[in-house]
Amino acid sequence: MLRFRRGTQAEQRAVYETYLSATGRINNWDLVDCSAEHIVGDYLAGRSRAPLKKLARSRLIWERRIAMLATF
Repeated sequence: MLRFRRGTQAEQRAVYETYLSATGRINNWDLVDCSAEHIVGDYLAGRSRAPLKKLARSRLIWERRIAMLATF
């Protein structure tokens, strides 16, 4: 999360993309609750919400939770 906050736009994008590419490895509430708002939510602020819609429709509970918490 610190890398995202202090990173350049390119670094923030890389952290965001890496985070979303690893959702298959997320397996508990704490991982989502501590990171989704700050990485996915912050990255998508002012951008398209389409990725949130895709996550919200996922069969994986963790991806659905990422979509929900990213809106905080």
